[in-house]
Amino acid sequence: MEATQGAQQRSSGDPRRATRWFAGAGIIYAGMLAATWAPQRGRGGINLVPFVSHIRGIVAWVQGKGSPSLFVDFVVNVLLFMPLTVVLACGFHLARGLGAFARPTIVLGCLGSLVIEVGQLFRPSRTTDITDFLLNSLGVILVVRLFARWGRAQR
Repeated sequence: MEATQGAQQRSSGDPRRATRWFAGAGIIYAGMLAATWAPQRGRGGINLVPFVSHIRGIVAWVQGKGSPSLFVDFVVNVLLFMPLTVVLACGFHLARGLGAFARPTIVLGCLGSLVIEVGQLFRPSRTTDITDFLLNSLGVILVVRLFARWGRAQR
């Protein structure tokens, strides 16, 4: 009987406990907004051609004229949304169950990245970059895949 109740709780979720996770996600996202919308020195801009600056930077680096900083930028953008995604995935797992956490986690994670990039359009010293959005979204999808794999292994 207890095993059946445990299975029902895992599939139907626990919205009250999930609320704490969502509050944590909100705090994390507020920090991300503050960091990514903060004024910087320099001129902002917009880049709608994916990976163009990364490709140019890699070519320059291979030719000995550049630095590996674009590799760091690449990794940072993939990692940036991972903590938020883990917290969202835990919240949706508790609220909706393991089988129904992926879609809302991916939608909110990618939407969060889009809001940051669009918001940077209105910050004169920030650059809106489609590559950042794509790399942030890649990080979201990687976390969801890992979380789903972990969930299947727990069964």
